[in-house]
Amino acid sequence: RELCDRHGALLIFDEIATGFGRTGTLFAGWQDGRSYRPWSSIDGRNMAKGESADDSDPDGSNGSGSIVYPDIVCLGKALTGGYMTMGATITNDRVARGISDGGGVFMHGPTFMANPLACAASLASTGLLLRSPWRRRV
Repeated sequence: RELCDRHGALLIFDEIATGFGRTGTLFAGWQDGRSYRPWSSIDGRNMAKGESADDSDPDGSNGSGSIVYPDIVCLGKALTGGYMTMGATITNDRVARGISDGGGVFMHGPTFMANPLACAASLASTGLLLRSPWRRRV
């Protein structure tokens, strides 16, 4: 984070192939002993306060007390549990404003971008994962 800030570069975490428990933690970015939060809540739980269904990061800091906030997080594949095509690019406010100021639109994703069925499948799949003992299965 500090290096990116010093050089004016965006910090991007690509969790498309590694997120949602594939590396033993909910996100691969947690493997370095620090935590980051690509969003603040899922399914009504405040993930930043550690209200997740698993015990992978109960205090939101992965034991280090240091939370890293990326500028962009890319998610995909596991969002729908593989049932439908779905991807997401999450940005912080600074990046979002930089794109939308002056009328720009942040278009990203596959042909089925914002498909209501894919969005519903993503919510259901993510909810199932977070309510399950997924860490014991990795």
